[in-house]
Amino acid sequence: MINKELEKIGLSEKEAAVYLASLEVGEAQAPKIAQQAGTQRPITYVVLENLNKMGLVSLLDKKGKVYYVAENPSNLKRLIEKQKAQINQKEQIIREVMPNLEKIFMAMGDRPVVRFFEGFEGVKSVRELILKDRPKEVMSFYSLDAIFTLFPELESKFVNPERVKRKIKSRIIYTYSKGPIRRMNNKKELKESRYIDNQIFKLNGDVSIYKNKIALTSLYGASPVSVLVEDKGIASFMKDVFELAWLGAGNHSPY
Repeated sequence: MINKELEKIGLSEKEAAVYLASLEVGEAQAPKIAQQAGTQRPITYVVLENLNKMGLVSLLDKKGKVYYVAENPSNLKRLIEKQKAQINQKEQIIREVMPNLEKIFMAMGDRPVVRFFEGFEGVKSVRELILKDRPKEVMSFYSLDAIFTLFPELESKFVNPERVKRKIKSRIIYTYSKGPIRRMNNKKELKESRYIDNQIFKLNGDVSIYKNKIALTSLYGASPVSVLVEDKGIASFMKDVFELAWLGAGNHSPY
């Protein structure tokens, strides 16, 4: 129990064991202290040297042989005082450098917030978060084949009634092995889309852009993964990329 208490004030496990052993055996050479402490002899020499620097053990030279003597346990108070002084010094240093550190931090601007979602439930969570955010519009790239593989119930619906209820417009650039689907364009369902040939472009996932967020989902594999990035600059860039792709897809879309 005493060992554990000594460890709480800053001694290592071996330092506590060797110091207690030195107290118990009195003036002794390292091998005897090692035996009492249950530590290996080479390690005990190193630990005794550390304890000497702490002022908890002193050295005696008797006829060319080194003996170790434990100092009064009250010296542990000096160890604590030294630790306090070191902490105060570190706090002073932090106070001095903090203004410069904060300037550097602020100069970098806002950091992107990145969240990860794993598995089927994780993908569902991302879709639900988009609805909760109630954006005016969601811009998406995705493979319908991958979507229907992960969410087979959507193959017969082609619409998310909750999105329509919340009046969230959807623009989609999609691929599908069976070709374009007319119902992917429906004003009542607030949905507009453009089809691209999956033999030309492989959309192996789902990218949704809205407000200042981008949701990226890998829809292939046994365990899909989604990443939600929140950053105004990145979202603005991705919206421009979508608009560029929208224009290009418009030149080839049959609808």
